[in-house]
Amino acid sequence: MRKLPSTFTLSLMLFCCAISTLALTSFKAAELTSASDVQFPGTSIASGIVVVDVSLDSKGEVSGIKVQRDVASLTAVATSAAGSWKYRPATLGRAPQASVLREAFVFRPRAIMAAPLAFAPLRQPDADSHDAESSYIPPGVLGAVYPAYPIDAANVGAVVVQVAINEDGKTGEIKLIRSYNPFNRFALEAAGKWQFQAATMRGEPVVSSVVIAFVFSAPATSN
Repeated sequence: MRKLPSTFTLSLMLFCCAISTLALTSFKAAELTSASDVQFPGTSIASGIVVVDVSLDSKGEVSGIKVQRDVASLTAVATSAAGSWKYRPATLGRAPQASVLREAFVFRPRAIMAAPLAFAPLRQPDADSHDAESSYIPPGVLGAVYPAYPIDAANVGAVVVQVAINEDGKTGEIKLIRSYNPFNRFALEAAGKWQFQAATMRGEPVVSSVVIAFVFSAPATSN
């Protein structure tokens, strides 16, 4: 006859579950606090999206950058910018934690009538993969769009936003980290159309953030 768990064992199991749930609800993902400009390389005719994962230590200092999506002649600009920005570390309860912040750099084509953006989804690893065993896995990026381009604009520069991602993968608050008119409205509208997959902490979905830098180049009338 199978022996039933004792009252003590059941209580311990419930306590452990409660502690695990509390830890997840008290987790706060790392955030970008300030960003400098990102310039479209003058010698490049490329366009597209570079995605990097910025590893941060418990003080919010950059400890490494891993490229997840590469665009030749643009990736170096993205990694240089990401490494120079300022961050707030993740916290678990009140304790700062080493973590990762996912950042996308959208290099807007020079053409005003740009071709539709082709972006292969960047999903979270499968549940049985080695990477999925990590404590925190940043949100996946399932769909992306270019911002519109103001026809009368002659400036070049970047708008940087931080998008909150809810536990269901839906977009929450979009915060303007670096303002650069007249592009702000177009960047915010585009960011609201991106699609995400929720970040996970110990295999469970958690609230997180994704940084998107929209880098505008000098306009042209055709590709």
